[in-house]
Amino acid sequence: CGFSKALIAPANRYNLSSLQVGMTKDQVISTMGRPYKKEAHEDKEYFFYVTEWIPFSEEEAEELTPLVFENNKLVGWGKEKVKVRLQTSP
Repeated sequence: CGFSKALIAPANRYNLSSLQVGMTKDQVISTMGRPYKKEAHEDKEYFFYVTEWIPFSEEEAEELTPLVFENNKLVGWGKEKVKVRLQTSP
């Protein structure tokens, strides 16, 4: 899993520069590929992409950049702009 994160993180960081507010989820997936993880909270949906690889890290959220959607449209991305607690799998 770590090896694949190491390979996709640089491409995902590069692809973030092509995002624009207002893009649909399909447009984002066309640009970024399938998200590593998805979540929904209230009226928002979040896609998480691996943008950092931290070997031996136990805090997965540090490796991920969230993208937030409302009504199927991208409204923002990045840890500074999107305050969401990543749910951990049981």
